Amino acid sequence: IRKIDIAWFRRILADCGVRIPRDLAPHLPDVLWFFQMGLILFWVIDESPQQARTRRLLEIATKIVVTLIRLSGLPLMRPLRRSVVRSIEIAKGD
Repeated sequence: IRKIDIAWFRRILADCGVRIPRDLAPHLPDVLWFFQMGLILFWVIDESPQQARTRRLLEIATKIVVTLIRLSGLPLMRPLRRSVVRSIEIAKGD
């Protein structure tokens, strides 16, 4: 299931029309999968009526992720992006 989901994220990113920096592109599908897993975990433990907190979190967090992906290509973000990519590589064991 994980590989299928990651491939799905890879396809979405390829078709989204947003320029994703080359150093981040190979890692982003995995990062989005981790994000999805975090949301699922939150949903599982969310005791609010009809998981209302999860819905709000998903709404806000998705906007944040989309904005961060768009901003990641800006030259000013390069040093931060390099640190993020390195952190991802360490976490993945690359």
